[in-house]
Amino acid sequence: MITPVALSHRTAWLYHHSAGREVVRRRVDSYGTWDEGLGERGVAVRVRRFLLDCGVPSRELGALDVLSSRTYERGTGADFRFHVLGGRSWEGLLAHAAPDVYVADEPLCLVQAATWMSELELLEYAFELLGDYEQVLGENGWTYVERPRRHAKESLAVALDGLSGVRGVAMARRALSRACEGSRSPMETALAMMVVAPRPLGGLGYSGVIMNERVDVPRELRRHYSSPYFELDIYAPRHHAALEYDGDEHASLARRTHDVDRASALASMGIEARNVTARHFSRQLELHRVLAWFADRLGLHIDMDADFQRRQNALREFAIRRWRG
Repeated sequence: MITPVALSHRTAWLYHHSAGREVVRRRVDSYGTWDEGLGERGVAVRVRRFLLDCGVPSRELGALDVLSSRTYERGTGADFRFHVLGGRSWEGLLAHAAPDVYVADEPLCLVQAATWMSELELLEYAFELLGDYEQVLGENGWTYVERPRRHAKESLAVALDGLSGVRGVAMARRALSRACEGSRSPMETALAMMVVAPRPLGGLGYSGVIMNERVDVPRELRRHYSSPYFELDIYAPRHHAALEYDGDEHASLARRTHDVDRASALASMGIEARNVTARHFSRQLELHRVLAWFADRLGLHIDMDADFQRRQNALREFAIRRWRG
């Protein structure tokens, strides 16, 4: 058994999506995973206790993914799945999770995720790492919290460059190249994925969008509007077209007035925008119509036949599997 314990792959991903990890990280008491004579089963019991304290659901704690420095110590047992980094040093790749527990940091976790996630799951994870929110998995399922962005796209790309040769890095780079910075919620990510995902996976295959971009109202027009600037959820600056996700279909009168004001301001600047709501995401045909409009504004030539619409619907169902508005 390796010491110290270094969690990796799906177990590391679960840790990074736990609600209580920061509280546990600040503790000074050890989980005793280094105790002499503890044995593999004893270490596994203590690591599972650590993960439960972090908030990882008990149903997720089967065999635990850990890194091993020994090339012969690999494969899956009752308690651990051992992984190696191909002789690469762990230095700078692990985050301190508890006095005697380490975990693959988020760039390495993204690369490792490519070995067990689907292409769409990996793209979704890349969006999250570049976003201003964090998904949290607990005993009652998924929630999300807003938080400051931890990774810029450029710095995450540099981190992946430092992992050249590690299994999964090519797919991680591909996902990162498609993902956008600045998403503020899983549903904004869902809408962005409908645009940027490759066409064989049901997306429009268009990567020239930016998220939550600030657009300033020209000075000479500001006296006509309630704000000197507006932010666009998904914006294609080359084509002056935008999509806005509106999760509150029963917004207050003040909110609706602001939205009308914004639409008028954007139109005065030559920007066409369409709102997308939870209702659109719950009905494939309605979402398809909005995306077809956006594709036209982007000058995309897509054969939106029945086969493409089936793929698009599969992407829609994937994107909202945890979130229904």
